[in-house]
Amino acid sequence: MTPQESEQLDDILSRFWKGESSLEEEAWLRLKSINEELPDHLAELGAYFEAVVPDEGLDDCFDDEVLEAIGQRNVRRLGFSRKTILYAAAIALFAIGAWFFARESSPQNNQTAQQEEVMEAWEQTRAALKQVGGKLHQAKGHAAFMNRFEPVGITLQKNPTK
Repeated sequence: MTPQESEQLDDILSRFWKGESSLEEEAWLRLKSINEELPDHLAELGAYFEAVVPDEGLDDCFDDEVLEAIGQRNVRRLGFSRKTILYAAAIALFAIGAWFFARESSPQNNQTAQQEEVMEAWEQTRAALKQVGGKLHQAKGHAAFMNRFEPVGITLQKNPTK
């Protein structure tokens, strides 16, 4: 083994024992140890890697094996997988969304909404016109009151007081 490979091996081993090595590095260590390409002081590492099987995850039968091991073989299980339930939920959400969209975008609802908007605009315009009309009526009364003093103002302009 070259000095460079020895350094690489020491680095990977230190990270392996700390739990920081990658799966590729662990596979490389396993291959080196099984093929007996390790230095003599690491010979027992080959036995370790032969005894330890890489974790490939749990398969679908894991629950059955555990229940069988503890003696509960006749436990009833639902036949739906997590994936099937997620697909069903996605389809249900899509159907509800499509129903709401269809309901909101129907021509009858659009026409009703437009009619409501027109009625609201008409009511606002009517209220504004009433307010303007009331102010004009007040202004007309105020102007009439002021017009009563116009002759007095003209007289005062002709005969200014000294």
